[in-house]
Amino acid sequence: MDVLRLIPSCRLAKKQSLIAIAVTIVLVIVIAIWVAVANQARDLDDVMKDKTLRVVTEYSSIGYFIEDDQIKGFQYELIKRFADTLGVVLDFTVEPDLKKSIEGVNKGNYDLILRALPVTLDLKKELDFSEPLLKTHLVLVQRIADKAKNEVPLYGTMDLDSITIYVTPNSPYLMRLKHIEDELGVTIFTKSLPDVDTELLMAMVARGEIDYTVADEFTARFVQSFYPELDIHRRLGFKQFQAWGFSKHSPKLQQAVNEWLKEFTQTKAYRNLYRTYYR
Repeated sequence: MDVLRLIPSCRLAKKQSLIAIAVTIVLVIVIAIWVAVANQARDLDDVMKDKTLRVVTEYSSIGYFIEDDQIKGFQYELIKRFADTLGVVLDFTVEPDLKKSIEGVNKGNYDLILRALPVTLDLKKELDFSEPLLKTHLVLVQRIADKAKNEVPLYGTMDLDSITIYVTPNSPYLMRLKHIEDELGVTIFTKSLPDVDTELLMAMVARGEIDYTVADEFTARFVQSFYPELDIHRRLGFKQFQAWGFSKHSPKLQQAVNEWLKEFTQTKAYRNLYRTYYR
């Protein structure tokens, strides 16, 4: 075999290999850039360009619900008024899992989380918040005691020790319950159920399917009007502000919403809207 004839072939193969590697590197870089752009949080400019405000929310009989083929709710009516001022349409996604909502807003799938989120230090690490919309207590939801069975409601501090509280997936109240454990020196077990919201959990307590859940006081009062067998008198911790959530990379949208909220919450229209849902 003529060794000299193999040299050009080897060089050609090496050159082709280097070209293939270079093309692969370029493709990887292009894909990485595309993924980074695709997973980037949106801001006000993107909303105005698309003429669409993407909202992720939870289904609730106060904040967002459908009745007679119409969307209603305190949170909905607020964001609808804001969207109208921008001249954009609303695109809603219902997602009870808060973790998925946070991931979605940070990836640019949604523009804001439209639900009554407790403004906590833990959530502030992942989200920015709107101006506070409400201030309310977290309450323990349990059944009214059956005196025939010598049952009594859990009102005392040590009554909370070793109970199991059912919560929504990745509930925003998990950390609050952990803090209550530390504050009171008790052990509270929590268990989440898939594909449930707070109102469904309260209904399950009323039917005796589970013993305890938690809810903000406004929601608890509303649902109790349909289930008078529920006891919601046991407050857990101090009052907390509730607000909407934004990606930390959406400062212009957050500012626009906050400026609008500051102005609108001083109007008679806002007071009438508030009284409609929070009597």
